[in-house]
Amino acid sequence: METIMKTKNVKCFFAAIAATTLVVGMVAGCGNTVKADEVSKEESSGSKEIGPDLTVGFAQSGNPNPWMVALTESMQQSADEYGVNYIYTDANDDMATHVANIEDMLAKDLDILVIAPMEDTGLEAVLDEAAEKGVPVILSARTTQGEYVTTVYSDQAWEGERCAELIGEKIPDAKVVELRGIEGTSSVAGREKGFRDVMAEQYPDMEIVVEQTANFSRQEAMDAMANILQAKGPDAIDAVYCHNDEMALGAVQAIKDAGLTPGEDIQVVGIDGQKEAWELVKSGEMLGTVQCSPKHGPTVFEVIQKILDGETVQKETIVPDQVITKENVDESESLVF
Repeated sequence: METIMKTKNVKCFFAAIAATTLVVGMVAGCGNTVKADEVSKEESSGSKEIGPDLTVGFAQSGNPNPWMVALTESMQQSADEYGVNYIYTDANDDMATHVANIEDMLAKDLDILVIAPMEDTGLEAVLDEAAEKGVPVILSARTTQGEYVTTVYSDQAWEGERCAELIGEKIPDAKVVELRGIEGTSSVAGREKGFRDVMAEQYPDMEIVVEQTANFSRQEAMDAMANILQAKGPDAIDAVYCHNDEMALGAVQAIKDAGLTPGEDIQVVGIDGQKEAWELVKSGEMLGTVQCSPKHGPTVFEVIQKILDGETVQKETIVPDQVITKENVDESESLVF
């Protein structure tokens, strides 16, 4: 599905694509991020400014949860504020559609392409095509294999580290259930690694007793947690580490449905900074949530300006986040979505 969105007084046609030097993307492998060297962009003689003469495409992989919806809204808001010619597509979580949407965008007179990848692989061919056409590519939310300028995202290993510390500070020898996101994504790999690194270094008596993929879904997490509680019994579980807040909300509901009290019988931590999770942190039903801001639009357009100005762009563009607990919950309301 493609939507072309124009702000007031947008021109109908646009000049040729600004020439840009691209570099090979980071190695995906296990999906861990790589702190790559800085990437220098060569300024073209006829480079454009951000405005109605610039065509920016955003290929969204899908909007299955509030985080992705907030990302889509942030991109649209920034496109409106900068007054660019904005092309938006939504793949509805289908990889073939995702690739086709990107191919369609590249067939147009596109200046900048922003992609929220679905997985760590599968876009190599279209990223090569973008490089051949001289279209700079900015990734958002996740990394993927292939050629691109930078990835705008949160430090997902840092998020996992903070979650491990939240649980470890409360229960150093906790028996933990890990509810995982979509396998094969950099977010899952980073959050897995960060959590385990802190376990090994700071809380060697902490143990992950169950790992269950719930695909960032509230319903899947609720079902999985209900089954785990029935199979293991509540006495075998001290905490639940969820790769996002949607799954944390599902876990909290399953704990309640089992006649237990979340925050007392079992601790729950999540990632994202979602408003519903923020409310549960405030009430004490969640131990904490680690912010993973989806408001990438302003940062993406700052990167676009750097590319057009020929400035150096880092291979990773990290969006700063913070830990939200009951101690700072009132001051952090402006961060949630």
